[in-house]
Amino acid sequence: MKLQAASVALRRDREPRSGSLMRLRARMLATPVLRYRHASTGRTLTLILNSHVGTAGYFRTMRQRITELEERGAAVQVEGITKAPAAQWAAVASDDERAAQQVLARFYRDERATLAGDLGWVSQKDAFPVAGSWVNVDLNDLEVIRAAGAGAILAMAAAVDERMARFGKHGDQFSRAVTPLFLRALARDHAPLSRAVAQFAPDVDAVLLQQRSALAVAAVDPARDTVMVWGAGHADSIGAGLTAAGWVLQDRRRWLNVGLLPPYWRSLADLTAVAYGVGVDTFKTARAAALAAENHPAG
Repeated sequence: MKLQAASVALRRDREPRSGSLMRLRARMLATPVLRYRHASTGRTLTLILNSHVGTAGYFRTMRQRITELEERGAAVQVEGITKAPAAQWAAVASDDERAAQQVLARFYRDERATLAGDLGWVSQKDAFPVAGSWVNVDLNDLEVIRAAGAGAILAMAAAVDERMARFGKHGDQFSRAVTPLFLRALARDHAPLSRAVAQFAPDVDAVLLQQRSALAVAAVDPARDTVMVWGAGHADSIGAGLTAAGWVLQDRRRWLNVGLLPPYWRSLADLTAVAYGVGVDTFKTARAAALAAENHPAG
């Protein structure tokens, strides 16, 4: 009960590592807030590594923290792939690029909304509008597509669809079961999963994570206090970039509670139902996801 009552509270932990994507305690998922100090200027940088879905309280607390820092004079930098001007799309975009745009919208908007609904949460897009004083430091959709290649984005989407097609009408149920297990695995050790994603779609990963992170770090002014708000998946690349730019990670971190994950047994029950519906051979993919989270304490 105490943990639930503190679901919108900031939690502290003395772990200086920048690569922890999330933390899970008794089913409560949390994301880190890291503090850096520039070695030359002494300025402070607060890196908020957020989840793109969470409870409404999670996003309220995040906004409150950002507002407090902004009122003290900090600049606020946020991510967010924007749409290229319609005239640009009309003038120069190919059919494959237009199809790739729909893929990005699906992954960044539609599937996040579905995930939020499955968990009883809300999406960042709906609950966390960007304030007028915040600066978006990111690529637009056409820049992403041209940097990664429309063909690479379409191939990635086709591969995902092919895998999900194995579950037929049970695909949605499979996704609902596996997603909490995936989040549990990220909270325990994100490195193997991050490598798997990079290997699955290397050209897309190089742009969506590495290039965008480098752009964010390059935009930071070391002569001014700054707040960076970026997805937790950028933890390693942004952390490495900040260190190279002279920012020193401090020895205290805080945590923002995202929300409670479903009980462990519920995910396994859903997976079992999928197994009976699609056959044991197809179910091997689901079993692999369950094994990835088996060492986590049952919630």
